[in-house]
Amino acid sequence: MRTTWLERISVGFSVVCLVWGIWFGYTGDPTWLNRCGSLIIVTGVAVASFKLGDILHLQIKDFIEKNEAAQLEQLYDAYEKFWGGPLDKQFKEKLTIAVREKTERTFSDYITRRVDRVKKVEISLLILGTLINGFGDWAIIIAQGALVEQL
Repeated sequence: MRTTWLERISVGFSVVCLVWGIWFGYTGDPTWLNRCGSLIIVTGVAVASFKLGDILHLQIKDFIEKNEAAQLEQLYDAYEKFWGGPLDKQFKEKLTIAVREKTERTFSDYITRRVDRVKKVEISLLILGTLINGFGDWAIIIAQGALVEQL
Protein backbone atom coordinates (compact mmCIF):
# COMPACT_ATOMS: atom_id res chain seq x y z
CA MET A 1 0.00 0.00 0.00
CA ARG A 2 1.35 3.40 -0.94
CA THR A 3 1.96 5.94 1.77
CA THR A 4 -0.25 8.99 2.07
CA TRP A 5 1.08 12.52 1.82
CA LEU A 6 0.30 12.91 5.54
CA GLU A 7 2.59 10.01 6.41
CA ARG A 8 5.39 11.25 4.16
CA ILE A 9 5.25 14.80 5.51
CA SER A 10 5.02 13.81 9.19
CA VAL A 11 7.76 11.17 9.04
CA GLY A 12 9.98 13.37 6.87
CA PHE A 13 9.62 16.34 9.21
CA SER A 14 10.30 14.11 12.22
CA VAL A 15 13.45 12.64 10.66
CA VAL A 16 14.73 16.14 9.84
CA CYS A 17 13.99 17.23 13.43
CA LEU A 18 15.81 14.19 14.79
CA VAL A 19 18.89 14.80 12.62
CA TRP A 20 18.97 18.50 13.52
CA GLY A 21 18.48 17.65 17.19
CA ILE A 22 21.35 15.18 17.16
CA TRP A 23 23.60 17.62 15.31
CA PHE A 24 22.83 20.66 17.47
CA GLY A 25 22.79 18.53 20.61
CA TYR A 26 26.18 17.05 19.87
CA THR A 27 27.88 20.24 18.68
CA GLY A 28 26.18 22.58 21.13
CA ASP A 29 23.80 22.14 24.03
CA PRO A 30 22.50 18.56 24.50
CA THR A 31 19.02 19.86 25.33
CA TRP A 32 18.54 20.63 21.62
CA LEU A 33 17.71 16.96 21.13
CA ASN A 34 15.02 17.24 23.81
CA ARG A 35 13.54 20.25 22.03
CA CYS A 36 13.45 18.36 18.76
CA GLY A 37 11.71 15.51 20.59
CA SER A 38 9.04 18.02 21.56
CA LEU A 39 8.61 18.97 17.90
CA ILE A 40 8.19 15.30 17.01
CA ILE A 41 5.51 15.01 19.70
CA VAL A 42 3.73 18.05 18.26
CA THR A 43 3.90 16.42 14.82
CA GLY A 44 2.32 13.25 16.23
CA VAL A 45 -0.45 15.27 17.88
CA ALA A 46 -1.06 17.15 14.63
CA VAL A 47 -1.36 13.84 12.76
CA ALA A 48 -3.78 12.61 15.44
CA SER A 49 -5.96 15.69 15.08
CA PHE A 50 -6.10 15.33 11.31
CA LYS A 51 -9.36 13.62 10.31
CA LEU A 52 -8.02 11.48 7.47
CA GLY A 53 -11.07 9.20 7.50
CA ASP A 54 -13.44 12.13 6.96
CA ILE A 55 -11.30 13.52 4.15
CA LEU A 56 -11.15 10.12 2.43
CA HIS A 57 -14.93 9.71 2.77
CA LEU A 58 -15.50 13.06 1.06
CA GLN A 59 -13.02 12.31 -1.72
CA ILE A 60 -14.50 8.89 -2.37
CA LYS A 61 -18.05 10.26 -2.32
CA ASP A 62 -17.05 12.87 -4.89
CA PHE A 63 -15.30 10.21 -7.01
CA ILE A 64 -18.36 7.96 -6.95
CA GLU A 65 -20.73 10.81 -7.85
CA LYS A 66 -18.57 11.74 -10.84
CA ASN A 67 -17.97 8.21 -12.15
CA GLU A 68 -20.80 5.94 -11.05
CA ALA A 69 -23.21 6.61 -13.93
CA ALA A 70 -20.57 6.02 -16.61
CA GLN A 71 -19.31 2.86 -14.89
CA LEU A 72 -22.83 1.46 -14.59
CA GLU A 73 -23.53 2.21 -18.25
CA GLN A 74 -20.39 0.28 -19.24
CA LEU A 75 -21.53 -2.61 -17.07
CA TYR A 76 -25.04 -2.55 -18.56
CA ASP A 77 -23.56 -2.50 -22.08
CA ALA A 78 -21.34 -5.47 -21.29
CA TYR A 79 -24.29 -7.45 -19.92
CA GLU A 80 -26.45 -6.50 -22.92
CA LYS A 81 -23.75 -7.65 -25.34
CA PHE A 82 -23.35 -10.89 -23.42
CA TRP A 83 -27.09 -11.63 -23.29
CA GLY A 84 -27.77 -10.25 -26.76
CA GLY A 85 -30.47 -7.76 -25.87
CA PRO A 86 -31.71 -5.11 -23.45
CA LEU A 87 -31.66 -5.84 -19.74
CA ASP A 88 -34.77 -6.26 -17.64
CA LYS A 89 -35.50 -3.25 -15.41
CA GLN A 90 -35.50 -5.37 -12.23
CA PHE A 91 -32.17 -6.94 -13.20
CA LYS A 92 -30.68 -3.47 -13.75
CA GLU A 93 -31.90 -2.35 -10.32
CA LYS A 94 -30.48 -5.44 -8.62
CA LEU A 95 -27.21 -5.05 -10.50
CA THR A 96 -27.00 -1.38 -9.49
CA ILE A 97 -27.65 -2.24 -5.83
CA ALA A 98 -25.05 -5.03 -5.89
CA VAL A 99 -22.44 -2.76 -7.49
CA ARG A 100 -23.10 0.01 -4.94
CA GLU A 101 -22.85 -2.41 -2.00
CA LYS A 102 -19.58 -3.87 -3.27
CA THR A 103 -18.19 -0.40 -3.97
CA GLU A 104 -19.10 0.77 -0.46
CA ARG A 105 -17.51 -2.31 1.12
CA THR A 106 -14.35 -1.94 -0.95
CA PHE A 107 -13.90 1.73 -0.15
CA SER A 108 -14.81 1.19 3.50
CA ASP A 109 -12.06 -1.44 3.79
CA TYR A 110 -9.65 0.91 2.03
CA ILE A 111 -10.43 3.77 4.42
CA THR A 112 -10.07 1.49 7.45
CA ARG A 113 -6.64 0.28 6.28
CA ARG A 114 -5.46 3.84 5.59
CA VAL A 115 -6.67 5.21 8.91
CA ASP A 116 -5.14 2.28 10.82
CA ARG A 117 -1.81 2.83 9.09
CA VAL A 118 -1.80 6.56 9.87
CA LYS A 119 -2.65 5.75 13.50
CA LYS A 120 0.41 3.50 13.67
CA VAL A 121 2.56 6.34 12.33
CA GLU A 122 0.97 8.74 14.83
CA ILE A 123 1.61 6.41 17.78
CA SER A 124 5.19 5.79 16.63
CA LEU A 125 5.86 9.53 16.41
CA LEU A 126 4.40 10.14 19.87
CA ILE A 127 6.46 7.35 21.44
CA LEU A 128 9.67 8.37 19.66
CA GLY A 129 9.14 12.05 20.46
CA THR A 130 8.42 11.32 24.12
CA LEU A 131 11.54 9.17 24.51
CA ILE A 132 13.72 11.75 22.77
CA ASN A 133 12.18 14.56 24.80
CA GLY A 134 12.82 12.70 28.04
CA PHE A 135 16.20 11.11 27.39
CA GLY A 136 17.71 12.98 24.43
CA ASP A 137 20.18 15.12 26.36
CA TRP A 138 21.22 12.13 28.44
CA ALA A 139 21.86 10.08 25.27
CA ILE A 140 23.96 12.90 23.78
CA ILE A 141 26.04 13.20 26.96
CA ILE A 142 26.64 9.43 27.01
CA ALA A 143 27.58 9.45 23.30
CA GLN A 144 29.97 12.37 23.81
CA GLY A 145 31.57 10.61 26.77
CA ALA A 146 31.99 7.37 24.81
CA LEU A 147 33.60 9.20 21.89
CA VAL A 148 35.97 11.09 24.19
CA GLU A 149 37.07 7.80 25.84
CA GLN A 150 37.88 6.31 22.42
CA LEU A 151 40.16 9.20 21.57
